[in-house]
This record gives sequence, C-alpha cells and structure tokens, in this order.
Amino acid sequence: MTEEKFQYEVNIQKFWEEKDIFSKVLKQNEGLKPFNFIEGPPFPTGDAHLGHLRNWAIKDSFMRFKRFNGYDVYARDGYDVHGLPVENKVQKKLDLQTVDRLKEFGVNNFIKECKTYVSDIIGDMRDVRARYGMWMDRNHYQTSHPEYISNSWRFFKKANEQGLLYKDYKTVAWCPHDETTLSDYEIKDSYTNLVDPSIYVKFPLAEEFVTTDYEESFVIWTTTPWTLQSNMAIAINPQFNYSKVLVELNGNKEVLVIATNLVESFIGRMSKQNKILLIEVLETKTGIEYEGTKYNHIYLNETPSQAEFAKDKEHKFIHAIIMADYVTLGEGEDIFEKLEKKGYKHSNKSDSDDKVDKKEKASLSAQDGTGLVHIAPAHGFDDYEAGKKYNLPIFCPIDSKGNMDEGKWEGKYFKEINPLAIEFLKLSGKLLYTEDKEHRYPCCWRCKTPIVYRAADQWWIKRSEVIPGLIKNNSNVKWTPKAAATNFENLMSGAGDWAISRQRFWGIPIPIWEDEEGNFEVIESKEELEKVTGKTFDDLHIDDLDGVTFVNKKSGLVMSRVPFTADVWFDSGCASFASHYGEGLNFEQIIDRFYPMSWITEGEDQIRGWFSSLANVGNVVTGKAPYNQVLFQGFVMAKDGVKMSKSLGNGIDGTTAIARYGADASRYYLLTKVAPETKLNFDEDELKQTFGYFNTLDNIFKFANSYLNEHELRHTTAMDFTSLSSEDSWILFRLNKTIKDFTEHIENFKTNFAFKTVEEFLVNDFSKTYLKLVKERCESYDENLLLIINDILKKSLVMLGCAAPFKSEELYQSANLINKKESLFLESYPQVDKVLMDKVTAAEIDINFDLAQDVVAAILNSREKVKIGVRWPLAKVDILSSADMKSKLSVFEKLIKKLTNISKLGYDLGDVEMDYNVKPNFVGLKKSFGNPSPAIGAINKNKSAIVDAIKAGESGGIFEDIELVYDEHLIKENILPKELVSTEFTGGNIVLHSAQDDVLLEEGYLRELMRRVQICRKDFGYDKSQSIMLSFEGSDEYFIELATNWFSVICKKVGAEEIVAGTYENSQSFEIKGKKLIVSLK
Repeated sequence: MTEEKFQYEVNIQKFWEEKDIFSKVLKQNEGLKPFNFIEGPPFPTGDAHLGHLRNWAIKDSFMRFKRFNGYDVYARDGYDVHGLPVENKVQKKLDLQTVDRLKEFGVNNFIKECKTYVSDIIGDMRDVRARYGMWMDRNHYQTSHPEYISNSWRFFKKANEQGLLYKDYKTVAWCPHDETTLSDYEIKDSYTNLVDPSIYVKFPLAEEFVTTDYEESFVIWTTTPWTLQSNMAIAINPQFNYSKVLVELNGNKEVLVIATNLVESFIGRMSKQNKILLIEVLETKTGIEYEGTKYNHIYLNETPSQAEFAKDKEHKFIHAIIMADYVTLGEGEDIFEKLEKKGYKHSNKSDSDDKVDKKEKASLSAQDGTGLVHIAPAHGFDDYEAGKKYNLPIFCPIDSKGNMDEGKWEGKYFKEINPLAIEFLKLSGKLLYTEDKEHRYPCCWRCKTPIVYRAADQWWIKRSEVIPGLIKNNSNVKWTPKAAATNFENLMSGAGDWAISRQRFWGIPIPIWEDEEGNFEVIESKEELEKVTGKTFDDLHIDDLDGVTFVNKKSGLVMSRVPFTADVWFDSGCASFASHYGEGLNFEQIIDRFYPMSWITEGEDQIRGWFSSLANVGNVVTGKAPYNQVLFQGFVMAKDGVKMSKSLGNGIDGTTAIARYGADASRYYLLTKVAPETKLNFDEDELKQTFGYFNTLDNIFKFANSYLNEHELRHTTAMDFTSLSSEDSWILFRLNKTIKDFTEHIENFKTNFAFKTVEEFLVNDFSKTYLKLVKERCESYDENLLLIINDILKKSLVMLGCAAPFKSEELYQSANLINKKESLFLESYPQVDKVLMDKVTAAEIDINFDLAQDVVAAILNSREKVKIGVRWPLAKVDILSSADMKSKLSVFEKLIKKLTNISKLGYDLGDVEMDYNVKPNFVGLKKSFGNPSPAIGAINKNKSAIVDAIKAGESGGIFEDIELVYDEHLIKENILPKELVSTEFTGGNIVLHSAQDDVLLEEGYLRELMRRVQICRKDFGYDKSQSIMLSFEGSDEYFIELATNWFSVICKKVGAEEIVAGTYENSQSFEIKGKKLIVSLK
C-alpha cells in the first residue's frame, strides 16, 4: 500500500488547516468547564516509534472526547530537550568525545549547537504528529525556554524556605565519561554483562589485638579490588558468631577470622587454589565483641592519606571493626545482579527510588561468604551509611574522570586498577583467592560507560520530609489501573533524599549563588535575578549565568552561581506549572487556572520517572498533588511479546506504519486491540485487517447517504415516536445504549471496548440488521427513516471521530446530514435519550429483538447444515417453543422472515408425520429390575417392533420375556423427515423445511441472476444512476427463459432499459448450481 491510498487524510488535514477548524473548536468551548492536560515532554528524537503512536492516539482520542462534551480543553504538548540525550547527540556530531574537548570547543558554542539541534528535531517530530491527527495547543512548551526555566526556579526557592535544600558530600552513581551524577532512573535499564574479579583478601589484625603466636587476619570478599585503597573499616554482624581458625596455608600456619557458619564452605573454596588444612578452631565469640578491633590497612604504605588516617586518634573506628545489622551469610550472586533482579536500584540510596530493608541489605552484602564486609564510605551507599554511623572519614581517591588521583595507581582508570591490585595483593601475601566472574553491571543510560560509585559534593532535596504529605495528597488521585496507586505510594515511601544537581552544560542551571564562606542565596525567577544583578537576560542557560555575580547584602561577599545544572527529571517535573509561559499570567494565576492537571498519561515506566518527578516537585511548590487522574500505558511489544528491535527486524517504526496503513488505521488498531494500560503485542497482519472495517464503513455510509440524497427531508421536524416500527424502536434503543456504553468505557479509559462498541453497532446492528429490514422502505420517502438514519450517522461519527478523525471527517463531509456544521468536530456529543430507552425496555422490545435474532441465527445455522444459502428462498420454518415465547416472537415475524428469506413461520409441525427412535431409560430400568442388562438387550434387539407398538398407541409390551412399560422404561426420540432440519435456540428449537419446489428455485435463480448483474455493473464502473442495455446471450436456456418471464422486475432492480439479444464488450461468465450464466451489458 502506498501513501496515495490515504490521500483523503492529507486532504482532510489541509481542510482543517485552511478552515482553521481547531481554533474554532477551542473558541466554541472557551469559558466552559476547564479540562487541563499537559503532555509528558518526550525527548525529541525526530523518529516516532509505535509506542509514540499508541501514546498519541490515547491522548488525542480522550481530548477529542472532552471537546465534544463541551469542555474548555487546555491540551499542551511539550518537549524535554535538556540533558545527556541531546548533549551526547551534539557531542557525537561535533566529535567532542570528552568533557575536556567540549570545554575546549567552548561551552557557549556547545549550547548554541544544542539549541540548533533541538529546534531542527522538534520540527520533524511535530510534522509526524500533525500527520497523525494530533490536536494539541500549537504553542508547545520546551524545557529550554527561558520562561520555563524561570518558572522552574520557584521550586528551589520553595524548597529552601521549607528547609529541604542542602549541600553535602555523599556517595553517588557517577558516569566517568560524561563526568556527572546519575539518578537511579537513568541507569535502571542500562545494565550489561561484565567480567570482574572476585577476590578474598586478608587484613592483618593490629599487633595489640593479636592473641596467638601466629599472624592473625580478618578475611573479606569483594568484586571491586579498586575500592580497597579507599577502605576505612570492616563491618560484621553484631549477633553472628565469628571464629578464629588456625590453618596451615601453603605450608605456613596462620589464624583467619571468619563467620563460624561459613568456615567449612570457606575452606572448601580456598582449597581450589591453595594447600589449606583446618587445624583447629581456637575461639568463637559474637560479632559485638570484635567492635573496635583494629587492623593494619593493606595500602598503608602506598597511599599517603591512609597513612594519615592511621595516625588519627580521635576517630577510634578508622581501620577497625564496626557493626552492621545488614551483614549476613548469603553467598554466590553478585550484588548488582541481585539488586537488578529484585528491581532495586543502587546508585545511591539517598537518591534511590526503592527502600531495601535490612534483611534484604543483609543478603545483598555478605555475598560469597566470610561474614565480613569491606567498607569504603566513598564508594557505596551502605558503606556511606555505616561510615556515617561511626563518624568515619570519606576518602575518595577517584576523580570525575574515573581515574585514581592518589596512591600507587595515580592516574589509572578505576577499571584498569583491578588486575594491578590483584597482582599487588598477591605479591604482598594478602590475596587468598581470585576468579573472574561475569555479572550484570549498571552503565550510563546514554554513553553506556560502566558507572563508578564515588563521593562528590552535591545539592540535595530532603524528600523524607515531603513524602508524608505527598502520599496523603495521592489518596485523592484516581489511578488507572487502581493497583498503580499502591505501587506509587510504596515507591514514594521508600524514596530517599534527591541528589538534584548535575555536572553538565545543557540543562536548567541551579539558581543558587554562594559566597566563599558557604553562605548561599536562592534566586526565584528571572525577574529576581535581574533585580539583584541590575542586568537583563534573554536566556538563562549556564553560558548566560556563569560569571554573573552580586554582593551578599549581609556578609558583603561576592556571590557566584554554583557550577551545577539540575537533574533532567527535575525539568519535566516542573511541567505542571512551568509550562504555562506565554499566557500573560503570574505564578498565582497559573496555579489557580491550571493546577492541578486534570489528567495525565504516559508509559508504565513513568511511575519512576515523570509521575514521580511531578509529585516531588509539585508537592514542594504547592503542597498539593499535581494531577487528578493518571493513566498508565502498557508498552508496545513485538508480536511474540519481546521488545521490538531494529536488529531483530521484529517490528516497524511509527512513520512506516502511517505510510503503509494510514493514520486512522494505525490509531484505531492501537486503541482497540487491548486496554491502554495493557502491553500490546503488535501484529502487522492485525493492523491490515482494520481496513476491512474501514471499507465496511465506506459501504455503510454510501448506502445510507444515497437514501438521504435521494429523499431529502422536506422539512425539519421532530421524530414521530408514536409511529415507530419495532425495528425503528430497537435500532434507536441500540444507538442510545451504544452512546451510553461508549461514554462509560472511554471515561474509564477502556478505548478497546469503547470503539469496538461503536463498530459492533454500525456493522451488526445498523448495517447487517436494520438496513436489511428497511431496504424496501428506502425506496420511498419515509420521514422517520430519514431522521433515524441521520441520527445514527451523525452520532456514530462523533464517537468514531475520537479514534479515526480523518475517516470520520471525510464521511461527515460527504453525508447529506440535517443541520450539519462546518466540521464534524464542531458537533456536540450525543446525549442518551433515557425516555426512549425506558419505553423500549418496558416493552421488552430490546430483549425480544435479541431473542428474534437468536432465532434468525438458528435458522441460518440450519441453512448451513443443508448448504442452502440465504439468497435461496425456503417455504417454512416452525418455531417449537412455549406460548409465551410465541407471543414475544410474533412482533418480529416480519424481521425473522426477511433476514432468513423464509416465506412462512409456524409454531408447530402440524401434520408432519414423525418417525421415532427409542433407547433404554437406565434409571427406570434399574428401579424396576435392579440389573437392567437383560432389559437393555431386549430393547436394543426389538427396537422396530417397539416403535410400531408405540405408533399403534400401545403403552407397553413383553419382549424376550421382559415386560416393558414404555413411559417408564424407554426414552422416545422424534426423528424428523430428511427434508426437515432442527437447530436449538435460547427458547426452544426451530425446524427448517428445506425442500425446494420449482417456484422457490426460480425465485432463487432470479435473485442470483440480478446479483451477478450488479456485480458486473460495479466491475465495469457503471454508476448507480446510469441505465444499461443488458443481454444474457450464450447463457443456459433456463436463464434466457427466466429473463423473459421476469423482464420488468429485472430491469427495475438492475437499472436496465432493455434486455436484448446479442453480446456487448463488457461481459462476464458465471456458473450457478451447474447452470451457465453470461452477463453482457453496455
């Protein structure tokens, strides 16, 4: 398929633009009940994948629904343009592979390039969205706009006023390539398999704590040998038992301290690479008894700072044993893998999205099993917390590039240190065991560099003080699905403090100015900055602000801006209020008019992303939740449920889908396959099938509109409900029920049910049932029929228009509807006629009509059994049921006969001679004879004689010396004559009389002949209004005679002037029940 097939979509788009329809829709609803929607700002890649298409379809369909319902909808789209995604793209384009190269290029030049890149890529994406039929506020927002930045700064001011903003030196996840802090969310999907060493290392006890004549050592295990240089303590569990064991190790006797329960497994592991013999367990005591026990640092002579720490007498737990409840005796799996499998993130608990309880921490920390954990407060959050408890120094010899900046391997990259450290430990006699281990390791989400945990100065938000109010406010938010509310609250309750600062360039500058004594001020807006500096600012990026100073009024010292940008999730988290620039409103007016948002929806992963950042920011700024309703969207997956990938070729991108199948079909498929909150396994063949429905729509509207055109309503009047036929009442009931169900479904975000409800109504109720029933009425002027068809077309299009706006507008523009507006989207939403529904319900027309349709289905099923299609008339159907059922169905006899092509309906078989079959009644036989076997044998042997006796009116008889009472001992089954076919329905059975006499056959052949003529008219391109000359020359004599006998009927039905001899160029041959028919026309 090609784009030409969807030229109607392009034409409709042009019509909307030329007539400025969207603006007129907004104007029409201006000042009515407000409905505020802000789009979660996507990163503008320029490419649209199927996830984008589904996301946009859900949003746009609901916005259209709200506009139809008379809401003053504010729906603004936006773009999240800051952060590493754009920076990395621009760096790659300019070949600026490192931060140093970037700085050489010039930060101001780099930011200009970022602005240009963003501008270009947003234009591409907006073109795709317009082609897809997205109707959002044309004045989109960008997180890089100076007014957006200015509005966002209010958060920092509010946080500072509430005592939530502070600066601290803590452990964070760090990308050494991009030289910046990363949040947990930025690395959660960026794990990779890496091979790292797994080693066991000895830390010798300080001399004053040695109690034997042997060298004594604590034994730890680690997969990060490079962190040993930063070791400040060893943690053990205060409640576990630890043993001093005397071993002979490679010919020397020494004492090792390990957890008592791990002695056996430890010796077994060590024996793989050492000659080791357990001689004796010298002593066992609880962990708490070791608290404060000193050891000699293994890098004491190689790292000057460690030598200085060893001299520190004030901090008695430096290079000593400390207590940690989270240390347990787990084994085997790597910490990063366990965290990932359990859904925990571990870049930094203070910046974590999850709370790992002590029991979990325990199993994650002990690892392969010595019960002693090496503590480096600069390189792990649990280490940081343990160090904080014991007032340990934070020693971080890793710089921003991931290089060691002190000690034996100064200048070496942290990953390069591992083999060097192992060799050093081996030579110094501290290494007990080493092996390579493959594990899952977190990487930077953009550049894919393995992260490093390192301590750094950062600005933080005390989320712990915000969370209680946030969770309380969330109780008023409606989440779909409902379970998401609990998941969100659990997530938030475990959130630690937020490291909000980043060491990058293209982002929102943190508006904190600091003097040399550490005093700081927070700037609230561009206006305040201009006031304190006496300068004006056209933009607010770091190249505009760095170097901007002002004097602290209290200290008299110069204030300079801190060198940080904000976490990129902060940018989008401000959208609920920062996006409303250009409205001519101050902050208070923005909050009053637009906050909270009425509804938001994004992918399910945004529970950790945008949904969380909105709540974190909004609750600080306003004390209220930023949204009233949230809809989760499931991901779009490949057909087999796996992630789509270009390399696997298991999907198509969004722009390809639109080009191949059009915007409408793509939208409709993505809205109707499953509920929005459910994962959607994309199947291209299923998408193709959507065309079947759209083609059906074209045909339905073409037929219905032809009646509206042919019999235009002579005067506008209300429908005469007193003169409605049963089918009229039923179809109006079904229309109103469809509106009611559609409304309920879409308001509950069940787009799959909503639009399928309309589809089922149009195809099954309106087209396949109602239009067939009123086909004869369509041949003349019928005011009620005109009004009903007008009602159905207009109201159905309004509902359908939410999903397929182009097709709906095209059909609307082509339809000869009463009181039509300039555009479908200027129509009002149809209201349910409750009075009509109540009347129809009271008369049970809806129920009885459904019953009649059940009878129709049973008759058609019987036709299928005897292979006689519905175009071939049959004489009679008998409906065998109760008198009550007969009464209910009598109203719909005409409908049943018309839909099944049956001449007569009866309610009993009359004088049809029945045959019988008999079989044993096991219950009765057992009751009379105990053992029923002899009687069963007698019945089966004498069935014919028994049947004859029953026909003769006898009540019993003796067979094989067994006396049978027919009513007690037999089950009698009627056997219909061969030409009668029975099928069960809800209230009984129908019996189809399938015999066809010559008259019925002639009628059937006549129908088939006229149908073939209509096929030829269509195939040869004749318009319905064109008269034709018709010939059946060359056909079997039967058809020649049939055409002669039914000349006038045929001409009227097929639009022919004459049936003549001879042939014409436009000719087709058919075979009908073995008879040859040649249709020739001009």
